[in-house]
Amino acid sequence: MDNLDRPHGERSSNYGVIDAPYLDELYVGCLDSSWKEVAGARTSLRVSNVRELGEARLATTDPFLFDGDAAAAFKTLYGSVPITRFGHDAYAYARLASGTIDLVVECGLKPHDYHALIPVVRGATGVFGDWSGGTDFSAGQVIAAATRELYEAAVEIMRAAASSVPPPKDGD
Repeated sequence: MDNLDRPHGERSSNYGVIDAPYLDELYVGCLDSSWKEVAGARTSLRVSNVRELGEARLATTDPFLFDGDAAAAFKTLYGSVPITRFGHDAYAYARLASGTIDLVVECGLKPHDYHALIPVVRGATGVFGDWSGGTDFSAGQVIAAATRELYEAAVEIMRAAASSVPPPKDGD
């Protein structure tokens, strides 16, 4: 296991679930595998093999959640990819695990937002870390990527903003 296996200073879930009931899709992940269940049929999940930003499909919940340096960094990242999708929330991570999105970048997340996502992404062989290249999610800054190379390219852009973003408030 690599250094991105456990969030810094936190207990991490070994299993995670992303449920999309309207689509009748259930995404399940554990330490070494992920799968999707649709109408009782189970399909193994695997992230894409995209390694470069110029080929990546990016997703974030809302680009207006990024402020200041983070907004500038996200704008640079957004300009580096050919396609971006907004508004998927947890479903973006399910699509990443399925191989139809390659990169998800978020800010302002709390443990209840990301703990279930980590096993689904990592179980599908994806990478899940913070904007600095580690696993300290206390500032709510998350990057999930299909490959290590793609993750590192996103970190290269977002790292400068990582220290400038205040952690999420308890009421957010």
